[in-house]
Amino acid sequence: MTLLYELTNSWEKPARMRVVENFSGDALDTNIWLYNLLNGTGAGAIADAVDGGYTMNSTATGATSESILTFNDIRQFNHLGASFICSMKSVTVNNTLSVMGSRCGFKRTNSDGFNAGNFAAVLKNTGNVNYHAYTASSASGTNSTDTNISQDTDWHIWKGELNGTSYDLSGDGVQVTTSTTKLPTLALQPFLYHYGYQPNAGSCTTSSNYYEAWNN
Repeated sequence: MTLLYELTNSWEKPARMRVVENFSGDALDTNIWLYNLLNGTGAGAIADAVDGGYTMNSTATGATSESILTFNDIRQFNHLGASFICSMKSVTVNNTLSVMGSRCGFKRTNSDGFNAGNFAAVLKNTGNVNYHAYTASSASGTNSTDTNISQDTDWHIWKGELNGTSYDLSGDGVQVTTSTTKLPTLALQPFLYHYGYQPNAGSCTTSSNYYEAWNN
């Protein structure tokens, strides 16, 4: 299998620290990943579906749930020079009124803290029309930049690159944003995050079937 890193980077500078995960088989590799249900009712599991990958869902009625997948605060990626590639999608089932948030990329902590949370990610939120690049440093606040890629229920491949002065985000092979404010200032770990609120019976799900990260 050819890694996405090898398709987008020169062999003259091979990858350093690297993780490659396609979320296949019948169980999550818990020697690497930790699933954490932060609050509410939900679950994470390998999907029994074609190209299903790993899914995190929320099923509470009239309540909120949050979950996150990380390296359990093992932070091996350099905020001054690291990249990730994440294939992600999110859907709602039997509940068009759901409020849902999906995020993937790099994050400092295995928690629901995003304000001053040291992260660089892609964001899907039902409050937005398009996907956004999403960053934060140690200082208060976050930065959200519109990618002009419409939110939908399809798979999209995102590549995020940190270089110390900017965070560049590409969607499906095309660079769409460059962020220069609220950049992370501490070492990071991979993460996939799901937030859901269902006013009626139903569910919403965030899925990833590929994640790769390396230090530049």
